[in-house]
Amino acid sequence: MLLQSRVVDNSAEFEVCQPLLLLAMGPVTPQKMAYWREQYLAGSPYQLWNWRRNAQLLGIFGLKLDGVTNHITHIAVSAKYRQQGIGSQMVGDMVKKFPALYWIAETDEDALGFYQSVGFTAQVLVNQPPGFPIRYRCVLKMP
Repeated sequence: MLLQSRVVDNSAEFEVCQPLLLLAMGPVTPQKMAYWREQYLAGSPYQLWNWRRNAQLLGIFGLKLDGVTNHITHIAVSAKYRQQGIGSQMVGDMVKKFPALYWIAETDEDALGFYQSVGFTAQVLVNQPPGFPIRYRCVLKMP
């Protein structure tokens, strides 16, 4: 499957990607969306990428780059295209495009299996507030 990736660098493209970004954000407030919009459109160290096939938006990938430890800030695949390897391809593409010693992601139980399937190890985050879902820190150590 031929997918094309592109960095989101303008407001119009951000708006197109926003529904998928919302899927990756958990509870969203207008302030939270405004924060991420500002970060991603400003560029470095944050970037938002989209993956398309034949102009159809399939997925988004947000990251924070520092070259030593890169962070996945958001990742989502459109419901229609899940279970087709697109998320795995996005991770693989970004790991190659932006080399680092480590890739880090923070996630919940819903996405934990995905991260483990692409090679991340996971640990429960400590000091989580009582009554909140368990969060995990996932780490991919590069060879």
